[in-house]
Amino acid sequence: GGLWVSGYSLEPSGSDPKKVLMLQTDLNGNLVWANNYDVQASPMEFATHFEFAAGDKLVLTGKAEETGAAGTPETGHCLLMRLNNTGNTVDWTRVFDMGAASRGNRVEPTATDEYFISGHILELIPPQQSDYNILAIKTDQQGQTKNTCYHSPATLIINRTPKVTVLNPAPVIPQDFFSSSLLEVLYDEKQTFCPQPQSDPCKDLALNANFNVTGSGNTFTFTDLSTVGSGSIFPGSGISATPIPAACKIRCIPTAVRASIPFA
Repeated sequence: GGLWVSGYSLEPSGSDPKKVLMLQTDLNGNLVWANNYDVQASPMEFATHFEFAAGDKLVLTGKAEETGAAGTPETGHCLLMRLNNTGNTVDWTRVFDMGAASRGNRVEPTATDEYFISGHILELIPPQQSDYNILAIKTDQQGQTKNTCYHSPATLIINRTPKVTVLNPAPVIPQDFFSSSLLEVLYDEKQTFCPQPQSDPCKDLALNANFNVTGSGNTFTFTDLSTVGSGSIFPGSGISATPIPAACKIRCIPTAVRASIPFA
């Protein structure tokens, strides 16, 4: 019966401008609660994805920046955080130090309420090259990997009451590329009726005189009226028939477009 949003809040000033944001509204967008989560010893952190976990929990992943890290295309470490569904209690926060910049892009609880994180890691290749690779982390129910690739900093919860501004954006309706309906536009569709040898004899041949086309709309019947050896699509007869066409038949058919195609 509600909507949840994860992301980040950007402060206009201060040494810790970017904080994890989590909020809940009702189905009409009215605020239920909104909190910032300030991971200590990290100047900036944000959430990229969250999921519902067992026991009415919310589990978030994202990134916590590293204090003092500079001079690389990307800094910071993969972040995992679990809180209750009212947002007022953080069970734990994990920052995974992989030895290079990393970020969690998605988190999924398993059937046993363990957590699987997918994301990316930036590996530096001397002297000045970098390589992005897939990151995959599996944790237990407490967000731990049973080794030393994480640390668990304290998290300060900041209750927020954001100002709600109701917007009424004007809709923009895409227009057809052509001024008239594409249902009324005809184009010539080339139809070729002959097997294609390595050198295409159909390229420069016109419509054979002994060739009939009947039909209407988008359905046509093609009839070869020529005789064997005088322009038939497949000259010869029986098992002695040769696969080399005596002539090829090309027809350009005005065909209506079946549906208009909108162009933004």
